[in-house]
Amino acid sequence: MNSRRLSFLFSIILVFFGLTNCQLLSTVNQIDSTDVSYSEYTNGNKRLVFVGMIHIAQPEFYENVESIVRYAKEDGYVLFYEQIDFEVATTEEMRKVKELIGFVPSPNRSIPLHAALDQEYISQDIDDFLHIVNEMDFVVDVTPAEFIAAYEEEFGEIAISNINQRTPLTKIIKSSVPASQVRKILLDYRNQHIAKAINNADYNKIIILYSSKNEPGIISELQKLNENWKRDPTRYFKEVEMKMPANPIVADGYIEKFKNQFGVRSAVHNDIEGFILNDGNQEFEIFPNTSTVGSVKLTYDTYSISLDFHPEFFGNSDDEDIRGKTTHYIIGGNFNFKRIINNLSYTKTRGYYLRNTEDFNTNWVDGDPFIQFPDLEFKGLHGTSGYLLNPRFSFNATTFQSERQLKSVGSFVPRVFYRFFSIDDKTTLTDTSSSQKTSNIELLAGIGYYHTFVKNDFYLTLGLTTSIGNHNTKLTTRTLSESFEDRRNSMMTRIDGLATVGYNGDHFYSGFGTTLNYSSYRQDNATASVGDSRFVYRIFAGIRFKSIKLPKVLNP
Repeated sequence: MNSRRLSFLFSIILVFFGLTNCQLLSTVNQIDSTDVSYSEYTNGNKRLVFVGMIHIAQPEFYENVESIVRYAKEDGYVLFYEQIDFEVATTEEMRKVKELIGFVPSPNRSIPLHAALDQEYISQDIDDFLHIVNEMDFVVDVTPAEFIAAYEEEFGEIAISNINQRTPLTKIIKSSVPASQVRKILLDYRNQHIAKAINNADYNKIIILYSSKNEPGIISELQKLNENWKRDPTRYFKEVEMKMPANPIVADGYIEKFKNQFGVRSAVHNDIEGFILNDGNQEFEIFPNTSTVGSVKLTYDTYSISLDFHPEFFGNSDDEDIRGKTTHYIIGGNFNFKRIINNLSYTKTRGYYLRNTEDFNTNWVDGDPFIQFPDLEFKGLHGTSGYLLNPRFSFNATTFQSERQLKSVGSFVPRVFYRFFSIDDKTTLTDTSSSQKTSNIELLAGIGYYHTFVKNDFYLTLGLTTSIGNHNTKLTTRTLSESFEDRRNSMMTRIDGLATVGYNGDHFYSGFGTTLNYSSYRQDNATASVGDSRFVYRIFAGIRFKSIKLPKVLNP
């Protein structure tokens, strides 16, 4: 599309809709999209599906609209649509409309929009959506005479300028009236008209094709006529298969996917590794100083990447004197494919203390410093993979909110856990000291059950997985002059529990979740057993927004 034709196209958009520069950028993104957004409303007796129309778009957009209309009509809906038919207007009425908006929005009285477009974009043709399945199609718009009369009643008679009189009806002129006055009639007056038509209609199931800019006003006017009108939380109207859809609902309306949307989530939690070692005689409770951890997660479709860290401003110098200082971060991500779920993360934590110091120092009292291991370092690569036996259950809706669970449902989930980690005491060696490092491999398989309970946009997810597998350890003992290695295998058991309650709206989501992870193993040919127990809380909030698609570079 060359710059001259694009300028003409945008001038029509600007004049007819009175857009600001920011609104113009939004309109450009809409034009370049194939997404069809619709909303469902009910007053208890009637159901309304509002399809937000774009008057200039790619062909796939209108093909998607046609699919929605067909689906609705097959389900018993009738079609209401907008169309001010200027073909029936008198010459004087067309001149007055031209005085208001600068041109006559009629294919026979203005430059056809198709002449301003290349093959990638086309203009809306309402005939494409009529006579589908049946003839139950109704124009619910004002006539040109009613449009002009409403304006003149509000703002006075429209005077036709000399320039307008001398200019052919197919030519554009500059409007002589304030755009705010035109918008008041184009939006407010027409919103009142369509709301009355919907409210007084004898039909209980209506699908309406109207500009998305009119939707808030139409719903507001409907609520003035009947206070029971509200957004339908049941989402009774099911999604149909569309080309490149933005929010397809799959599996009989159980899951809503936020396709082509970015999400940003922040959280605070206490997810840091801790260990319990039992040598048969004594138990060692080795834990980090579990200060609050911050987290930032970025999501796109069913993929995510996150960074968890321990900010300095969360620290407490008095507490560090008692328990020592802990540094910590996690880099992780999710990559899920249909029913397959995957998670991978890398963790590094340094600085631990002995939580049961009183068992080793009889003189220790509360308030005294704990035995500390400032050079003890944990590094680990952790991953899980699972398979959803019930495709109607969304793991993404609970873990990072790239989807929304629409109905209560549960699923058994076979899972595999794999972890490669080391625990290394990096204390500086002396002639009389030694240090140890363990390198570990864990491979486990198990099965769990997860269930999400849904009420409108609020949800509660509960789940439990038990697994069994193998733990392999290489223990390296180091002195200043030499080192010794010992390898051991053992059977390992693990329990993972989850509980999350939250809100998952169209753009904003938040919640509170807890997880309980406990694993234990006994080393071969030894009395020592090792346990890793973590009870983690997480408070999170985030937003989703559509990816910004920049306008294409135009040829001059």
